[in-house]
Amino acid sequence: MTEVLLQRYFEAWRHHDSELVRQLFAEDATYSILGHRKLRGVEAIVQYWDRNTAIVDDLSCGVHNATSTAAGVVATWSAQFTRTDRKQRMHLEGMLWLEISDGIIAHLTECYINVAAAGKAILG
Repeated sequence: MTEVLLQRYFEAWRHHDSELVRQLFAEDATYSILGHRKLRGVEAIVQYWDRNTAIVDDLSCGVHNATSTAAGVVATWSAQFTRTDRKQRMHLEGMLWLEISDGIIAHLTECYINVAAAGKAILG
């Protein structure tokens, strides 16, 4: 079950599917990007996704490794895309933790690094 949610999460990202994002998260879910922001509530999460998908082109993303826990799943992932607002190619490598409750995401925490940044790491 947890791996299915994880795959659907990346499917939503690949297809810029806000409605699927809305289905995956609990109404009062939290979405934390370490060092950047913490979103509260599914509507705030969907708005964040909509803003980001509007500036992303040529996206490929997916999971490398995933481990289920009693509370959810921990996974490593990568994504490559062009940020159209900056005309910058991004290559992110990251980890995320999904806490699952009643079959949907209650809490998501992620961190990542942009390995495409010329000679310097940008942490997120």
